[in-house]
Amino acid sequence: GGELALYFLVKILRGDFQYWVPVYGAPGVLASFLMRLLIKICVDWTGCAQFRHQQEVGGAYWSFTLLLTCVIGVVTAVTHGDRTLTMIMGGSCAMLLVT
Repeated sequence: GGELALYFLVKILRGDFQYWVPVYGAPGVLASFLMRLLIKICVDWTGCAQFRHQQEVGGAYWSFTLLLTCVIGVVTAVTHGDRTLTMIMGGSCAMLLVT
């Protein structure tokens, strides 16, 4: 929830919230919100590199989301005390950073 709110806050502060579809007024705000939400969920769950474009998620925010996903995975594995999962997540994060 907090990371999604941060995403919307960054989009609004940069003046980039309005989606490129030419719909204005209240329907435009609703359409922009839904499109940004769907794209953000898609990026969070798949890491789809095509959304790195600055008019979608943006390269820096896409990278931040990727690293945040790694950190959350490792913290969760460590918190639950699962040694195997911790090693797998740590290795996955290291490979993402190298590539």
